[in-house]
Amino acid sequence: MLFERLGENLATAAAKHHGYSARLQPTRSDSLLDGGQNVYRRVRPDIVIYDDGAPVAVLDAKYKPRYTTGGPEPAARNRVSVEDAYQLFFYAE
Repeated sequence: MLFERLGENLATAAAKHHGYSARLQPTRSDSLLDGGQNVYRRVRPDIVIYDDGAPVAVLDAKYKPRYTTGGPEPAARNRVSVEDAYQLFFYAE
């Protein structure tokens, strides 16, 4: 929790310094809709940076101790999870 609070404070200060704003854990209901345009799934990243109300960056901490072990060729159990990889590409899109 301490790491999360530090990240929030640093991101908020950096965003403000550069003329942006930051929102902590905003919930978006319009990101994943079904065929009838109904909410299929909500998303809630850790921090979103905005420029005049438009999102320009998503910060979502993915630190897990197992991700830091194993060297240049980590065992499968120490690699980034498929779920975390999907989330990364979703936010990038």
